[in-house]
Amino acid sequence: MPLAVLTVAAPLSQQGYSVKIIDQRLDANWEKNLLDSIDEDTLCVGVTSMTGRQLLYALMASEAVKRNTSVPVVWAAYTPACCRCRPSRMRTLDYVVQGEGEETFLELVRRLEDRQGPFDIDGLWYKANGDIRAKPPKRISGSQQAAQDPLRPADVRHYDLDDTVPIFTSRGCAHRCGFCYNLQYCNRRWRAMTAERVIEDLKFYVSTYSPNKIVFRDDNFFQDLKRSRRICEGILAEV
Repeated sequence: MPLAVLTVAAPLSQQGYSVKIIDQRLDANWEKNLLDSIDEDTLCVGVTSMTGRQLLYALMASEAVKRNTSVPVVWAAYTPACCRCRPSRMRTLDYVVQGEGEETFLELVRRLEDRQGPFDIDGLWYKANGDIRAKPPKRISGSQQAAQDPLRPADVRHYDLDDTVPIFTSRGCAHRCGFCYNLQYCNRRWRAMTAERVIEDLKFYVSTYSPNKIVFRDDNFFQDLKRSRRICEGILAEV
């Protein structure tokens, strides 16, 4: 499941915006369905840009939108290295949302709806007079809680949730492993939902989807062992 996309889409849905997610892996007619979904009320098209071969498909989607519409294209990225070198690298997109995108993307959508210039939004890269400009994202604080899990308000009927439901209960990690993205992305900050909130979410997923298993996708579920124990004890209490 595209948890990153669902995470960014969830706040938009809660604020009353209509969101449609097109998954190129599942939809053989994704380009036609993408273009058919765009009308005069469409504010933008958001594209995930995970590093790797996936970027080819992100470019294909962006180019299809640019060839056929005037709707802004927004990329999401851990770091906007794809456009750091020269403006020509942003020819198929208009904005890049850097870092955790829920707040930045929601604010951008609001500005696009109001036809206001989105040039002072934390974590946003944009083009202006042939140059690329950016405002750095807010520094992540260790006191911030992890955002809500994205599956509650999302339409996930296209995915096989009878077998597995993937969830996040925390974000980040406090350690300093040299190979990990967390050093730059999360600044070694770890933020978590409360154990009580996690148990409530688990009860919702079990009653809604009846999965065979639930997979915790946290960067470090065991950062706080007391919290981990409370979650495990809460699960046993519900069995």
